[in-house]
Amino acid sequence: MAWYSFWRYCMVLFAPFHDLLGNCTATNITTTEPVPAITYLPGYLEKICPLRCLEGKCTFLDDGGIDCTYGCNDGYMGKMCNFPCMNNCSKCERENADDCIKCDQGYFGEICDKCPNACGEQGCYGNGVCKEDCSAINVCWDKCLPGCKICNDTLGKCQECANNFMGENCETSCSDNCRSICSTQNCTSQCERDTGRCLHGCEPGSWGERCADLCSPRCLDQNCNQTSGQCVQCIRGYHGFKCHLPCVNCKDSGCLKTTGTCKKCDAGYYGRTCTQTCLNCSSDVCARLSGLCSNVSMTNIIGKNIKLHLLKLIFQTESQLFI
Repeated sequence: MAWYSFWRYCMVLFAPFHDLLGNCTATNITTTEPVPAITYLPGYLEKICPLRCLEGKCTFLDDGGIDCTYGCNDGYMGKMCNFPCMNNCSKCERENADDCIKCDQGYFGEICDKCPNACGEQGCYGNGVCKEDCSAINVCWDKCLPGCKICNDTLGKCQECANNFMGENCETSCSDNCRSICSTQNCTSQCERDTGRCLHGCEPGSWGERCADLCSPRCLDQNCNQTSGQCVQCIRGYHGFKCHLPCVNCKDSGCLKTTGTCKKCDAGYYGRTCTQTCLNCSSDVCARLSGLCSNVSMTNIIGKNIKLHLLKLIFQTESQLFI
């Protein structure tokens, strides 16, 4: 009792100088002698509470113990808040240091495991799901895989890709030009996981295994064969495999897609491909195959032919005279 009386006297004596001396932490003292309740001067009770009591408030018990009135500051537990929470736990139950309420940044779960590295500085929620970049199905072992539908947690690899993704860990998107097929709201995969080959063909305007090539802009309606890229039809004025060749001397620029043969020739031209020129025909109009002027009568044609035949004979006769 002598020690207790001396301690009580000192506390009352030095209480007014507490602010000058600064905050102090008590040292545990073990004694077999029961400690009765203590009466303090009004206003000094809160100034000698343990530093880790929430709001600095505590209650002095009849047995001489101290109980933090409103609980502990984050990171501590116990009646006097003198025990730390478990590692990586910023707030725990007051009666049990291993029962974590809130983990440090970058940790999660009941025992505050480390968040997946894929979460980065943003950390993760209490279930280990990254806060921003990943959803629950995206965390595969220690990786963030947005394209993963089913993860193999044992191997840490993606077992099945989500729609529109490919690659070993479903990290690559299928081509935007792959055609999608959805029944109701269920969509089937658009491309092969290993090769990226579009499974349901291409969207209009593209072709190739991955639909990465574009149809020629001279294909009518941007429609081409999805294997070869050959245009189904050409816009007016062009022909060829990919409609890359212009129609020549064709009336209204119309020609056959495969051969380039004009449907009709422009004025002044004749022949199968309209590459020959009409001669001295009125309005530059002549027959498609022969080139004869269309506005000349048969009599004039026969007369012209006779004259040409006679001129040819005269020329041949004169040539023989000089041999």
